[in-house]
Amino acid sequence: MCRCNVSTNYITLRSIASASFLLVAQDWSSVLFDPSVKWRKPCLKNGADKNGSSLNHSAFLLQLKMVLIKCCDISNEVRPMEVAEPWVDCLLEEYFMQSDREKSEGLPVAPFMDRDKVTKPTAQIGFLNFVLIPMFEIITKLFPEVEEVLLQPLWESRDRYEELKQIDDSMKDSMKEKKKNESLATECREK
Repeated sequence: MCRCNVSTNYITLRSIASASFLLVAQDWSSVLFDPSVKWRKPCLKNGADKNGSSLNHSAFLLQLKMVLIKCCDISNEVRPMEVAEPWVDCLLEEYFMQSDREKSEGLPVAPFMDRDKVTKPTAQIGFLNFVLIPMFEIITKLFPEVEEVLLQPLWESRDRYEELKQIDDSMKDSMKEKKKNESLATECREK
């Protein structure tokens, strides 16, 4: 016989999950490491803050759960490349299809969704540098034993995408140079 209150647990889980999605726009370091808040890491050990308040401990745990759920939600790049890559392709295609539709309807398009402005390497470099790595660095401050497992794949992924971006950039430069030379050759023939 189940002794848990399914209704209460569901409501709690749902509220944590809903709130975790709001973390996208927040500074995660302030969520867990705000110096003005006294419910940071020390309360993990004894269940209460220095004043004995379990409310602060509960608030910290709620924030921690929110951050961990968000980490799970966006952790694709921590997985091996052969697993992560197809998901990145699907996500970018979803973004591009949305922006194509928004363009066709005359709506504004988010810059990171515009297929005319975004490449896979530039999208992933930005996401890794400004979202994933900072968020996972925060987690490794709380749980240092997972630093290598979480951060190393992110650093390697960022390095790989930076190499791909350099290749893309040099190909674009080559194409520009080729067009310039073709244009000059056409002008010379016309004279």
